[in-house]
Amino acid sequence: MNVEGRAEAVAVELEIRDDLRGPAGSLEGGVVSTVVDCAGAAALVRQLGTLVATQQNSISFLAPGRAGPVRATGTPLRIGSDHGVAEVRVVDAGHDDRLMAVALVTVRALRPKPA
Repeated sequence: MNVEGRAEAVAVELEIRDDLRGPAGSLEGGVVSTVVDCAGAAALVRQLGTLVATQQNSISFLAPGRAGPVRATGTPLRIGSDHGVAEVRVVDAGHDDRLMAVALVTVRALRPKPA
């Protein structure tokens, strides 16, 4: 998917359902974390060309997601021979693309061992 003119970026969208909301009515942080991981890892899989395992996620929550859909866009920042780092920005598309969270996702490439 080409996102905002960046062919390397990957976007993941999620509708906000009532069962994904917390007591205050906003999207649960764990759900946001999952969408961040999906977008960041997917962007890095495309660049690394192999399966990956997430090593670290660092998320800053900036605003609640209430309207939806929520869109997480992962963009690779650094690609190494056995790892990658992506930036992920999460917006509430139904609330004028309000920025909800920013994150860094670090993954390790899972390459087959030589025979």
